[in-house]
Order: sequence, then C-alpha cells, then structure tokens
Amino acid sequence: SAKRLRGEGRRTPLSESLLERLAGHPFWQESNRVHLTVNYRNHPAILELLTTTRYDRTLVASPERPGAAFDETVASAGVLPNPSFPMAFYAVEGQQRQETNASNVHCVRRPDEAGSYFNMAEVGTVVELVRKW
Repeated sequence: SAKRLRGEGRRTPLSESLLERLAGHPFWQESNRVHLTVNYRNHPAILELLTTTRYDRTLVASPERPGAAFDETVASAGVLPNPSFPMAFYAVEGQQRQETNASNVHCVRRPDEAGSYFNMAEVGTVVELVRKW
C-alpha cells in the first residue's frame, strides 16, 4: 500500500510522483516558461479548458486557422450532438486489422511495427459523416 511505501510521516523519494518532482524543479519555474498565445489548429470551444486551466486565459484560437471556414458547415450538417461544440464520439463495432507488406523488414524483426492498423467499420462511419456535409 502507499502508506507502507512512504512510511508513517517519513518523506521518501516515492512519496511524490515523478511529475510532482519535475514540476518543483527550478527549470520549470515561471521565469523559464514560454507560453503559446495563438493556436492555429483548434476550435475555440476545444481550447476553452486548456486556456482556462493552464494559460490564464491568454491562449486564443486564431480566426485565421485553416478549419475556421468549415465551422458553420460542420455545425449545420447535423452530425454533432451540440453544434456549438465541434466534437462527437460515435460507437462503432468493427475489427482492427493490420496492413502487412512482405517487403517491410519490420514484419520479421518487429511485428508490432509491421504496418498500419485500421478498422473498416470506422472508415465507413467517417465516410458516411463526411457525405452528410
């Protein structure tokens, strides 16, 4: 148990997680941080949690981000449960498959790196959603 590893009131190297120890290191103090201020990839609704919890509301989504032109199109397509929040999760039952290639040297030495994984049921769902747009 955690009490047994830590001892009773005694401070040991395992009483703090690695992340906690790193966060307390001088390198990570405020004076050494560089903060992103403009995000060119994410919708503002998706950035809300990050900017609130980590960036003191200084991180903003750029209106010039490549996907900005599609926001209204996606919102009106009827594929999002909440059109003002551009994220949805779809349950898809399918089978994961792996692309194999005889000329891929990883097939023998590293089967875990032999080829890309894909799920045709998921592909079908994505194609169906895109066609609704």
